[in-house]
This record gives sequence, structure tokens and C-alpha cells, in this order.
Amino acid sequence: MKIYVLIFLAVLLVLVPEICGSYTNSRSEISHQDPRLDGVWKSKVQWKAHWVKHWEVKKVYVPVWKKVWTPVETREWLPIPKVPTKFG
Repeated sequence: MKIYVLIFLAVLLVLVPEICGSYTNSRSEISHQDPRLDGVWKSKVQWKAHWVKHWEVKKVYVPVWKKVWTPVETREWLPIPKVPTKFG
């Protein structure tokens, strides 16, 4: 019974992102540690697919490739531009 539940959850995790597409989440954090470095840390989390090889037992071991979805976080520093002192 437990093995069927685990197999169902694995299949569900593989099929749901393919049907729904990729999931993206973005957020930004303001850092006030150093006043000279005014800027924002922006992080973006996306669900991306990559291929994983595992071995199945038949008469001999056979490599099988599966598509696996994992979250990938990208962080970048966005500096806030200084306000110009002179206009014109």
C-alpha cells in the first residue's frame, strides 16, 4: 500500500508541472548594511526541468532518463541609481 502511495505522489509531481507549466516566484529585499551600497537584492525562484539518469533492472541494468522538476533560485544585486544634483 505504501509503495503505491509513493509511486502516485512521484507521478503526480512529474505530471502536474508539465500540465501547468513552470512556476515563478519573485521577491526583493532592501539591504541597509552599508550606506554606500544602496540597492536591492532581487531573487527569483523558477521551477525548471532537468534530466536524471537512473538504472532499471531487466536482464541487465538499463539506463533510463527521467525529467525531474526542481526549484532554481536566481539572486542579483540591483543598485539604486543616485539622484542627479543638477537638472538641466
